[in-house]
Amino acid sequence: IHQNVSINDTTIIPTIAASGYKTNESARNSTPGTISSVNEESSSQSDQDSTSSPAHKKETYSTFIGYCFSINFILGVGILGVPNAFQKGGIAFSVTFLFFVSVISFICVMWLLEAIARAESMQQKKDLEEYEKLDAERVENENQDQDEREVDKYHQNSTAPAGGNSQSPLTPDMDKLFAITSDTPQKSCHSIQERSYEISEMMGTFLGGRIGKAIWDVLLYFYMSTALVSYCSVFGSAFASKISLPLGFADGHDRWYNCDIYKDKSWDCQFCYSSWVLVFGCMVIGLSMLNLTEQKLMQVSLTFFRYLCVTLMLGSAVYAMFFDPYSTHPEELDVSARKVPYIAANLQDWKQWFNFQNFYVVFPTAIYSQLIHHSIPGLQDPVPLKHKRRLPVMFGLVFVTTFIGYSVLGIIMVLYYGSEVESSISLNFSFFRGGASFEDSIPFWVYPLSWTIILFPAVDCVSVFPLCIVTLSNNLSASLLGGTRWAKYRVVSMAFRLCTALPPLLIGLFVSDLSLILNYVGIIGIAIAYNIPAILQIASMRKTKKEFGFHQTVYSYKIISNYVLPLAIFLFGCLAMVMIFAFNIWEQLHGDTKEEL
Repeated sequence: IHQNVSINDTTIIPTIAASGYKTNESARNSTPGTISSVNEESSSQSDQDSTSSPAHKKETYSTFIGYCFSINFILGVGILGVPNAFQKGGIAFSVTFLFFVSVISFICVMWLLEAIARAESMQQKKDLEEYEKLDAERVENENQDQDEREVDKYHQNSTAPAGGNSQSPLTPDMDKLFAITSDTPQKSCHSIQERSYEISEMMGTFLGGRIGKAIWDVLLYFYMSTALVSYCSVFGSAFASKISLPLGFADGHDRWYNCDIYKDKSWDCQFCYSSWVLVFGCMVIGLSMLNLTEQKLMQVSLTFFRYLCVTLMLGSAVYAMFFDPYSTHPEELDVSARKVPYIAANLQDWKQWFNFQNFYVVFPTAIYSQLIHHSIPGLQDPVPLKHKRRLPVMFGLVFVTTFIGYSVLGIIMVLYYGSEVESSISLNFSFFRGGASFEDSIPFWVYPLSWTIILFPAVDCVSVFPLCIVTLSNNLSASLLGGTRWAKYRVVSMAFRLCTALPPLLIGLFVSDLSLILNYVGIIGIAIAYNIPAILQIASMRKTKKEFGFHQTVYSYKIISNYVLPLAIFLFGCLAMVMIFAFNIWEQLHGDTKEEL
């Protein structure tokens, strides 16, 4: 709860304003539990200070916009690997495990929301303690004039407790700090307010200062920096393979060149790839300088583009099941024996439903496909205060949408393509024929459809890159500058974003193959998704219980707000990291054996 402070002391007002408190123009309209004064001249001055603050008018967006941003974080390049995981692990097993991971991921998001609410209460308590100290020094050291004596007399008569203890007369009761929800009218609950708290701040608050921050900063920086470089690689390789660039003259004619950077190691191919990465960098650096609320139009548009691409893939596969037996393989095949519907998968083989031998493929794919946790603080922050209670619904709908989308896409693609499902399903559409036989020409509408799907990963990277830059720069600025208040200044936030964006782009200009590094850095993603939220839940519950006597928040439910479930998911995350690490080692040592499986 933001307290309305108006004190006739110019040394007090800036301190309170910097802590997140707001000043009020009139003390006569103050409500119980607020701090006020009858000095109108001081109130006017404090209003000017508040107005000049960079955070005076906070930019917001609706829960629908927040839903679109969240979809853009999750529903990206990762969806293209889901059909391959379904084919390797079996349809029934993959859907079941994906549902399990989706539920756990949502629970971890709820824990992060609870941690943010508890961090707000801890910060409010700290602000009040600082104010009490400043107020005690003011009362002790200043010569009281007539106006001050009247104000002190007023507050002593109205707020001083019986018995005359030494508590500051300007201090509101502590129970006024907490929101009383309509669901639990007899219980105080911690709640999210206007201030923003990054995970690095919460790690410091609940896990011991610099050590907690350092752990999170190292994990996040290595994970997201590698992801940012991979976005450069995806964009550069996709456009270099499909769109030709002029590379001088040959035999008296312009030479247009495109190539596969993973197979062609020539200087011409490297130049073509680097040129497209440079184009990518020019686009995303400008977008990264925008706040989330300023990216609303672009992000909402790209959300619908994602839905369009998924719809095109599903629609094309369903159409092909009844009219196109030719698009399941890039080479010409005898399809005379095939019957409608054209289903390549052998559904009578139990391994098409359950194949535990390929668990190592389903396991990381399902986890990474629902990874959004590092960006939860930034995504919830612009949501208006009156809609904060809707955050579980907003994020819940995100996970429901992605689970349904992943499941339907995986099932349809496995049924049509069978064992021919590529590691990235978009590659299957490079030989999509739209029902035309091998002797006939491909219909004209197939080309824009195929190009849209094939270039989908590259376009997705354009929208995800700025979102990741905002998340990473916000955490780094919070750690290096001691909080998020400096990030409210546009120059500071832009400087951090630029410094965060340039290194991955420079590396991406020359490094295209990150498959080996991503296999190991991806293990950090598990810690970000499961281990860190579980640790924050346990630590924040213990600390707020000790400080305030309760740990319930407006997002608390008995089934998840306990100590047992976070511990179980923490152990699950540790087990997952060990297993994926072991699978990566085994894959390098026994690659041929894995292919046979």
